[in-house]
Amino acid sequence: MAQDQDFAVIIGVQAYPGLTNLEGPENDARAFRDWVVSPEGGNVPDGRRGQNFQPGWNGNVRMILSSDYPVVNAPNDARPICADVQAAFNDLYDLAEANAKAGQGTVAGRRLYIYMAGHGIEPQLNHTALLMANAKERRFGFHILGKDYADFFYSAGFFAEILLFMDCCRDYFPMVPLTPVPFDTRSDHAAPDHVHYLYGFATKWKRRSRERPINGQTRGVFTTALLEGLRGGASDGNRITAASLRSYLNECMQLFFDPQSLQDPEIPKQPEFVQFPSEGDGLVIVENVPPLRYDVVIHLSPDTMGKRVQVLGPKFTNVAAQTVASADRWPLQLPRGLYLAQALELGQQADFEVKGTGGTVDVQLRAR
Repeated sequence: MAQDQDFAVIIGVQAYPGLTNLEGPENDARAFRDWVVSPEGGNVPDGRRGQNFQPGWNGNVRMILSSDYPVVNAPNDARPICADVQAAFNDLYDLAEANAKAGQGTVAGRRLYIYMAGHGIEPQLNHTALLMANAKERRFGFHILGKDYADFFYSAGFFAEILLFMDCCRDYFPMVPLTPVPFDTRSDHAAPDHVHYLYGFATKWKRRSRERPINGQTRGVFTTALLEGLRGGASDGNRITAASLRSYLNECMQLFFDPQSLQDPEIPKQPEFVQFPSEGDGLVIVENVPPLRYDVVIHLSPDTMGKRVQVLGPKFTNVAAQTVASADRWPLQLPRGLYLAQALELGQQADFEVKGTGGTVDVQLRAR
């Protein structure tokens, strides 16, 4: 069932006449949108499944990309600018006010997704900013403070759940003034009792994010890992929670870097998260998502033929797969985790780990 009370604002800025152009933000924004509207993902209604919410919206999704605007050479003419993004948030504010007047409570909806990709800075700690297309050196005030907007919707109680993901650098520029959220301060004192959120950032404070060619497209490393997790890599008991997504990215984002970046100590190999409530699973992002399964090949010796071979799952207490050996290769697919392959009659064993991405895991049984 479509989540009619869920909304998504998705921003991908990669054309910067006054800075270095990027190649990945639009690919990442489109990929995130595909997950957001998928019935197996966020299931947010788009224009193909209902009427537009406002001009510029497709259903409940507002996507703003560099390619929505003409190609220009002068930073002063470049878009999107702050006003373009602020207009999307204005619509959500107006929706909350309209609902209040209609007696539906001062809420805009159930869940809000905010996704931002492009060049970024952090003028002050915990104020991560996405630079707009008209930014250039010494003119970084043209930015949108993603976390500040998410915090506003949290404190106002406009949504029960807020998910913010920012795939951008967090270079420290303390001389840059903050471009504030243009709404009067609102506070729902009960918000901590009924509003949950998860904020995810591609990198740490003062550090940079990375994009690279992945499967024939330039992609942000954080967003690629994020979507792998949301599509099942982070599934924990057929559901993805804030905690399971954090755990997946903390363990697996490094697997999506190129070898050179992996060796660079200045590049954090884990993202950064802020979650409320901070304990336990946090909000349930999506349910009924089976864990992704990855290719494994167990290599068998001639003396195992006709004998039972099995793979024990996590903690080695349950049988994840078993077969009677009939060939020198036993291909199978397994979710992430630690496993033990064994041919008990022969005393052959091998422990191995399925990390969650990359090529096939090759396992050779040996006598112990």
